[in-house]
Amino acid sequence: KRNMLVYFHPGVDQLDSFAEVLAQNPDINFIVHGEQIEQDVATLMDQYPNIYFTVNDLYGDQYLLHQNETSAGFLEKTEDYETLLQQDLATWQAVIEAHPDQFLWGTDRGGVAAWTLNKKVGRRLADYGRAFIARLDPAVQDNFAYKNAQRLIDSTK
Repeated sequence: KRNMLVYFHPGVDQLDSFAEVLAQNPDINFIVHGEQIEQDVATLMDQYPNIYFTVNDLYGDQYLLHQNETSAGFLEKTEDYETLLQQDLATWQAVIEAHPDQFLWGTDRGGVAAWTLNKKVGRRLADYGRAFIARLDPAVQDNFAYKNAQRLIDSTK
């Protein structure tokens, strides 16, 4: 009725409930993120065109943006990020390229620690994201980087 997007982070063991919500609300676009659903997102996308997933937990499938980390520790762990990048591409590239209109690049920095807002951390995150996007199929890069998000936002006008 209000032409809004719904954004949330499903919890553990909520897959069946979430699939039911998608099925019952085909006219609502749902943007989700989180490791609790990422293993099943491709299957959901195969069935429901109204689900979008924002990929924002990369870094070699490691959760590095957490409270017990430091900016120096994060920067050290991501200084030579080729190995991390290869792990993330192995996890995400095929599924993103199989669903090129349903994935979004995300910038969730965790928000649990002030160090995640450090300028050098921000630069590293941007550089890493650009390197990841550059390795995707060129036909998918713009959609993943910004066009899918732009299309969703424009759909609410």
